[in-house]
Amino acid sequence: MKKLFLLIFMLVNCIGLYAQQVMETSEAYKKADELLKKLTIEEKALMVRGYNKFFIKGFEEKGILPVYLSDATQGVNIRNNLPDPNVVKQLERSTAFPSPILLASTFSPELSYQYAKAIGEECRAGGIEVLLGPGLNIYRQSQCARNFEYFGEDPYLVSQMVSQYVTGLQSTGTAACLKHFYGNNTEFYRKRSNSIIGERAMNEIYLPGFKAGIDAGAMSVMTSYNQIDGEWAGQSSYVIKKILREKLGFKWLVMSDWNSVWDLEKVIKSGQNLEMPGSYNFGVSVLDLYHEKKITEKDLDDMIRPTLATCVAMGFYSRPKYDTTLLSKYPEHEQTARRVAEEGVILLKNRNEILPLDPTKNRKILLELIKKANIEHNVSLRMIEQETGISREKLRKIKRGE
Repeated sequence: MKKLFLLIFMLVNCIGLYAQQVMETSEAYKKADELLKKLTIEEKALMVRGYNKFFIKGFEEKGILPVYLSDATQGVNIRNNLPDPNVVKQLERSTAFPSPILLASTFSPELSYQYAKAIGEECRAGGIEVLLGPGLNIYRQSQCARNFEYFGEDPYLVSQMVSQYVTGLQSTGTAACLKHFYGNNTEFYRKRSNSIIGERAMNEIYLPGFKAGIDAGAMSVMTSYNQIDGEWAGQSSYVIKKILREKLGFKWLVMSDWNSVWDLEKVIKSGQNLEMPGSYNFGVSVLDLYHEKKITEKDLDDMIRPTLATCVAMGFYSRPKYDTTLLSKYPEHEQTARRVAEEGVILLKNRNEILPLDPTKNRKILLELIKKANIEHNVSLRMIEQETGISREKLRKIKRGE
């Protein structure tokens, strides 16, 4: 029986991996080289930087379509602040999901798969090709304002959850973007902080989640704001080429976090593929560096190639941008969100066994809850009945003080 279950699990994961890529790696890079040959030096200069705040630049006449990047920490972000809003048709609604830290509290990789799959389906419906997540930074200090975006302090749990998250998300054709690589464990002065990380801490604490995501087939990675051993992560050859590419074997798109790099020449030579959002004034342009012979056309080709290969491998240039048939799945997504919320709640103490509430013993508590719900939130007895399982007749009696 165990062998049969293992076989089924492996088949499901193989199907998920097949859905992630529509083209093999070598073939995708071959196609990327063909597309590169069509680009002028001016077009290449545009492709290494972001466009319209959340897009990879496209040249549609050359078979390179604009690609939309968006986050969905607790549901798909509906953006109404794009400089050019006509590039994409935004969703009219999206499901509100519990935060990833609550998802981690379920200790359920299966729920992680379902959660991410639901988000991926809404991304596809809204024309979002790359989800800027999941966030994998380790919970190291309680003051970090973005801990709610991550999967907690345990590298093993993070690895288990992210593996199924990536598989679920990418089974929909939406690319995952693992972030923030790496050592980004504070938001206070995040653009000034310098993470001094020893080899053991790096391997045992900070990298396992990223390795699990990469092994699961993640198609993009975002570098972090902080410095690592004195160099900004997003322009560090050590971080990107040595650790991410060589050590972890990552082959696909690497992008910077928004306005997180400061030296354009270093960025281009670091192994970075996409500087986001592309609006920062470095005091020098890509073409300035090229004409001054500080960078070569090969540097730009090396920077762009993984971006093109990722988009080709995922089918971004060859499929319809929107899959509106997925809009019918909102009720399923709402059920997934509710299940995560229910299973993620952790009861630390149940003093005097007060929970679950008993209408014969906890009438005063229930009466106060009913009054508060009715007065402050206009909640009906029917809704309270659905939430508590206590019949409306009993609730009415409690409300009357009977």
